[in-house]
Amino acid sequence: MNRVAARVAGLLSGLLLAVLGAWVLPATASACDCAGISTRRAIREADAVFRGTVTDTDDVGRRGDARTDVRFRVDTVWKGSVHADQVVATPRVSARCGLEPEVGSTWVVFALDSVEGRGDEAVARLTTTLCSGNVASGTAPPLLGPGRAPLTGSSDRDERAIRADRVLSRWLTAGGVAGAVVLDAPSAGRGGSGLTFDWTLAHAARCAHPDRNLVLAGGLTPDNVAAAVRGVTPWSVDVASGVEATPGVKDPAKVAAFIAAVRAADR
Repeated sequence: MNRVAARVAGLLSGLLLAVLGAWVLPATASACDCAGISTRRAIREADAVFRGTVTDTDDVGRRGDARTDVRFRVDTVWKGSVHADQVVATPRVSARCGLEPEVGSTWVVFALDSVEGRGDEAVARLTTTLCSGNVASGTAPPLLGPGRAPLTGSSDRDERAIRADRVLSRWLTAGGVAGAVVLDAPSAGRGGSGLTFDWTLAHAARCAHPDRNLVLAGGLTPDNVAAAVRGVTPWSVDVASGVEATPGVKDPAKVAAFIAAVRAADR
């Protein structure tokens, strides 16, 4: 009888420990643990500081890459490059101290420049957590002083355009249709020749195939791409030697000028 009682006692003890372990461990593993941060330190460590109202949230990724993209309508900026329509990423795993803001709530946000996602899904993002010093009331700490207006437009404008293009290309490919047709000047070898394409032919192609995605290439530069875009209205443009400082080496100033010219002509 004593032997049976001992066995029962042992089983009960083991069961009790298992229950306690199941109750205690998850709470410890999922709890956000970070020390408070002063406003002065939050300002110093942040790449961007702004005040904005939450307009939307979007859960992205899975497992370790899971995050929530929070979209803010920004009214005041104190530090960094922040757009009027700004997306900020925050971890979706509670142990990583992600924010859970409600749509319509106003925050003063302290954020870092970062890259979220992997491979083709990688995107530039401002990121923030509960440990960043954010102010949920939206009341700006006096230490911030006067702010400035945000940049116009959306922080993810180009990203959304690229994502839409990928979806369109997948649909066209699935339907047995080429995603786009490249119009380029003849080349004796592989790759482009760098010679300017006959834009009258490109315009004729556009008129003959108004629904076809045309990629205009061949001799495009920051000086002529605006005229090409206005004359042909291509789906996209392709450039290589037209923005190079030396063969194979891109000139950042020419690249920036090329992009600005395309955007100005595409409005």
